[in-house]
Amino acid sequence: MEKERRAEFTELVHKKVDSNLLVVVEIKMKESLFEPLNYLPDVETAFRSQRIEKAVNKFVDDVINGKIRIPDLEHVDEKADKFSVHRLIFIYGVDSVSREISDNEQQSEICEQLVRNTFAHIYFERVLSREITYFDDFVTLVEGLTFAHLPALRKEVERFICQKVIEADMDPSFAKKLLLVSEKYNLEILKMVINGFLVDQIIGNSNPPKELVNITHELQQMAHEIRENENIENLVGAVVTDLQELTRRVRRVSLSHSPSQSSHSSSPLATPTNGSGSPSVPAPFDSPTSRFKRVSLA
Repeated sequence: MEKERRAEFTELVHKKVDSNLLVVVEIKMKESLFEPLNYLPDVETAFRSQRIEKAVNKFVDDVINGKIRIPDLEHVDEKADKFSVHRLIFIYGVDSVSREISDNEQQSEICEQLVRNTFAHIYFERVLSREITYFDDFVTLVEGLTFAHLPALRKEVERFICQKVIEADMDPSFAKKLLLVSEKYNLEILKMVINGFLVDQIIGNSNPPKELVNITHELQQMAHEIRENENIENLVGAVVTDLQELTRRVRRVSLSHSPSQSSHSSSPLATPTNGSGSPSVPAPFDSPTSRFKRVSLA
């Protein structure tokens, strides 16, 4: 409340002791707060510096063409430990471009953050994205970058898969597998997107509690397929708890929602669709030769 009205409000409350007060609060929020990709590093801001973008692209070109020596790279077996290779290139690249771009010490910290975001985005687009074709490629990449301690590149992988999810109608089975992976590797933005999709599905069902039970059983089965040796009960339990809580909150807020309505039109967490209600992409995981059924992400 504005400072000049606080005394007025205090006096009103004192006069109304033992009386009922009706309080009406208007809350305004920016629409951008509900855009999942806005919670990832701001690549657009970094790209406003064409100087940084140009320097990063030149560095990546030189690495690809073998024109630059990466320190300690000769001590790493590139075939056996490719993520250590990515780590050495990324760290050296960010440091080299930052020193090239930074004009003075006061700007160095801001400059390094912009360079890191830009380098991660360009390196992912030009190098790492070529390694992602199927679901198991995505899991391998996230796992490798996690253990290599490369959070900036992890965020780019998360941005990539979030864009794929948002841009196309998603198969529910694919969504559940992604949810398990996002929980396991703490991909919070991806988890937010997938939770919204599945909550829409639960609320839009004629029997939401039964639908949640069905989803729980599917998650348990999928968890066994993805990682046989993990603590499956804890993983699935955490995912289901989040779904239950989010469903409860959305149903409470969406008072006008009817189960017969399309949840995509009323739920604040709905993901964009083409309006047809049917998937516009091939059915995921259709290869019989892998322990993962395959889905193309290209």
